[in-house]
Amino acid sequence: MDTKNHKISQIIKTRQANTHMIAREVAKGFKPRWYAVIHFNDGASSTKQQKRRIRPEDVEKDLLVVKHQLYTELYGARWSKKHKRAKSIWGVEYGASQIKPHVNIIMEELPFPYDHYKSAFILFNSYLPAKCKCLWKHSTHLQPVETESIYLLNSYVCKESNIDNCTIIHKLTDYQL
Repeated sequence: MDTKNHKISQIIKTRQANTHMIAREVAKGFKPRWYAVIHFNDGASSTKQQKRRIRPEDVEKDLLVVKHQLYTELYGARWSKKHKRAKSIWGVEYGASQIKPHVNIIMEELPFPYDHYKSAFILFNSYLPAKCKCLWKHSTHLQPVETESIYLLNSYVCKESNIDNCTIIHKLTDYQL
């Protein structure tokens, strides 16, 4: 098998694995309600910040801060102790830009007062970027997830998966037990 065919084979396997993981979580009880896409800032003229967006370990560290801020706002400082909280699947995609990735978050129903579109949008579009400087303000795309659109959700979240870019961040994803 030549190198090009091997790489294509690996891309397909990675996408299939991500798709199967999302389908398995749904089968185990994950009930996706929101799909949010938030862009990282591009680092402006800071070479240090631009390089941070290229290194996966730095992106993951920034996402840990984002998840902590999100769940602290939703459930308070002891959110990690709560068993009945909205579960989430986290991913990163680079798209055309290698220095400005975007975050994909699939979340279950959010608690009051974020249980409606407008308040959830403000949470992701304004609150999180204000608390997490790694995110770009007013860059959020939020859409509700309908049960029949789960397959479309899989294809969108996993479309940029390849051997170098797994897209789903397993360290941040809340798996159903």
